[in-house]
Amino acid sequence: MKISIPTDDGEHVSEAFGHARYFWILDTDTHETDLRNNIEMHNTHEHMHSIHDHGRHKRAEIIAEILKDVEIIITSHIGKPMIDKMLSEGKVIYIAPKKIKISDALSLYFNGQLRKIKQEPLIWQKYLFSVAHSLVLQRRST
Repeated sequence: MKISIPTDDGEHVSEAFGHARYFWILDTDTHETDLRNNIEMHNTHEHMHSIHDHGRHKRAEIIAEILKDVEIIITSHIGKPMIDKMLSEGKVIYIAPKKIKISDALSLYFNGQLRKIKQEPLIWQKYLFSVAHSLVLQRRST
């Protein structure tokens, strides 16, 4: 099994999954580690603007490709489009505390102390959207 943790320095968990400079990878079967470049963060400034203009979904597609052989993601922050993409790829996501070392995040994971992100069923998402939409309309009419 492979675990991925976003990092900017190879020692601490990055505070933003999609914007991390690297993805630190641990293969739990072989105990080998790897540091993969987040190519999104190493592209030119102009290229990044074109990616941003196309939305976060393209970034999620690229990162999903970088992490295609990873089963577990441990991060301190991850946005909704990235969550949706990673879960749709069959990955399991855990949330670690902010400003934590990779080694400490791994200890928390192996001790079962990290919160797992669960995907809400589509019907539940639609219900929440309709309730929120109704509340907005009610506020506008008052």
